[in-house]
Amino acid sequence: MRILVSFLISASCRSAGAVRPEHYLPSLLEQVSHSQRAAREAGSSETALVLHPPKHQGTGDQKDVANSDKSAGQQANAKGGPQPQSAAKGLWASRKSELWNVGKFWLIMSSLVLAPYVTLVLMQKNRRQEQEKFLRTLRVAAISFHKQPLQNQIICTGVAFFISDVVAQTTKFYFEDTYLKGSKGIDLRWTLIVTATSVLLQVGALQQLLNYVDKLWGYPQTSKKAIIKMGKMQAVFLFAYLPVAILLFATVACFVFRSIADAFEHCGPSVVVHIPRNFGNGALLAFERLPGDYLQAAFFWPASHIFNYVLMQRWAPEMRPVWDSVVVLCWNVFVRFGPAEKEAVGPVLFGGVPAPRQKVPPGIDCKRHSITAWGVWSWQKAKQGSYFCWVKFKDFVHYCWTKFKAFCAWLWKWTRIIAAWIWKWTKIIGHWLRQHVVALLLFLFDALKYLVLCVLWILAAALMGVLTLLRLALYWVLAILKGALKVVLTIVDFIKKCLLVLFFIPDTAGLVNGCFYCFVWPSKGQWPLEFVKQNVGPFPASKFHIRSWTPQKY
Repeated sequence: MRILVSFLISASCRSAGAVRPEHYLPSLLEQVSHSQRAAREAGSSETALVLHPPKHQGTGDQKDVANSDKSAGQQANAKGGPQPQSAAKGLWASRKSELWNVGKFWLIMSSLVLAPYVTLVLMQKNRRQEQEKFLRTLRVAAISFHKQPLQNQIICTGVAFFISDVVAQTTKFYFEDTYLKGSKGIDLRWTLIVTATSVLLQVGALQQLLNYVDKLWGYPQTSKKAIIKMGKMQAVFLFAYLPVAILLFATVACFVFRSIADAFEHCGPSVVVHIPRNFGNGALLAFERLPGDYLQAAFFWPASHIFNYVLMQRWAPEMRPVWDSVVVLCWNVFVRFGPAEKEAVGPVLFGGVPAPRQKVPPGIDCKRHSITAWGVWSWQKAKQGSYFCWVKFKDFVHYCWTKFKAFCAWLWKWTRIIAAWIWKWTKIIGHWLRQHVVALLLFLFDALKYLVLCVLWILAAALMGVLTLLRLALYWVLAILKGALKVVLTIVDFIKKCLLVLFFIPDTAGLVNGCFYCFVWPSKGQWPLEFVKQNVGPFPASKFHIRSWTPQKY
C-alpha cells in the first residue's frame, strides 16, 4: 500500500520537477532506474536526487531530506557504489512533505471557513442585530449572483485568477526550466492567458456541467442526500471533467502563448505558419502533464468540494466557480509565504507554467515575409498598380468623352425631330380639342335652355289642369246641390197639394229651374292643353332650340 501511495504521489508531482514541457516525461520507475544507472556511472547518488529543486532554503523536513541524501551520497562514494534505495527515499520524503503542506493549507482554510459560522453562533447569544446584518449581507450577495450570474461569475473569477497568477509569478519556480527563467517583473502575457483560460473553464465548462448535474439530480433538502449528491459530483469532477480540463487548459494556454510569443519576437506570418506546430506542441505538453497534474488535482480538490458542493450549493450555487478561484488564490498566497513549492497555474495545473523550454524559432524568413516586408512589397505593387490604373483611367475617360460627344450630337438631332413632331401633333390635337370643347359647351347650353322651356311649358299645363279640375269639381258640387234642392221643393209641392189648407202657397219647384252654374264648366278653348297652346304656344321642339353638332365650324 505504501508503494502504491508513493507511486501516485510521485506521478502527481512530476509537473513541478526538473522534467518540463517539450521533453519526454518518464514514469517513476524509469526515473528511479535512470537515477540508479547515473549514480553507478558517476559514482555518486546525488544525481538521482535532482527531481525537484528545493525552494529557497526549504522547510525543516526538506533540509533534513537534503542532508540525509548528501550523507547517503558521501557514504556511497566512500564505499565505491551507489545506494539503490536513496532515490526512492528522497522522492517519498518530497511527496510526504507536499502532502503535509496540502494538509496544513486545508487546516488553515477550514479555520477561515468555520470562522463565520462560529461568529454567527456567538452573535446568536448576545448580538442579534449584528447577526441579522451579517446574514442580510450574505443574502444580498446570493441574490446578486442569482440575478446576474454570468456577469458576476466572469468578473469575480477573472479578478481572482488574475491576482492568483500575479502572486504565482513572484515565486521562484513559476518559470523554472523555461526560457523565461530569470526574467524580472510580471509577464502579463501569461497572466492574461491563464486568466482567460481559467474563466473559460470555470464559467463556461464547469458551471454548465454543475447546472446540468443539478437538473439531473435535483436539490437535496436533507444532509444525508446532500452528502450523497456531493459524492456523485466528486466522481463526475474527478473522472469526467478533470482530465478533459487539464488537457484543454494546457493545450490552449501553450498554444496561445506560443502564438503570442511568436508574434512579439518574430512576425505575424510566422504565427500563421506555426499554428499546426504550436497546437500540436500544446497537445503534446497537455498529455505529458496529464498524469502528474491529474493526480495532484485529484488529491487537492476533494477537500474544497466538500464545502463547495454542500454549503455553497445550498447557499448560492452560482458562486461555486468563484469559490474555486478563491481557493487557487489562497493556495498561491500559501505557496508564496509558506513552505509549499508547487504553485497553482489556473484551476487544474500545479508546479510551473506550461511554457516552452526554448524560444519559439521563426517559421519563415521574417525579413522577406514579415508584415513590414509585405507592406513594402504591397506599397510598390500599389504604386505600379495605381500608375497603370491612372493610365487606363485616362484612356477610358477620353474614350467616354468621345462617345459622350457623339451621343450628345445624336441625342440633339433626334430631340429636335421629336420636338417638331410633338409640336405638330400638339397643335393638331389642340385645334381638335378647341373645336369639340366649344361645340360641346354650346350644345350643353342649348340643351339646358330647351330643358328649361320644357319644364316651364309642363308647369303651365299642369297649373291649367289643376284649375280646370277645380272648376269641374265646383260645377258638379253646384249641380248636386241644385238637384237635391229641386227634389226637396218638389216634395214640398206634393205635400201642399195633398193638404188643401195650404192651397194658397204657390209652387216652389219651378224656382230652381235653369242652369245658373253652367258658366263654371270650361268652354271651348279653356281646357288646359288648348289654353296653353293658344296663349303659350305648342310644346317646344328640340330641332328649333338645339343647334346641330358641327364642331368644324368653330
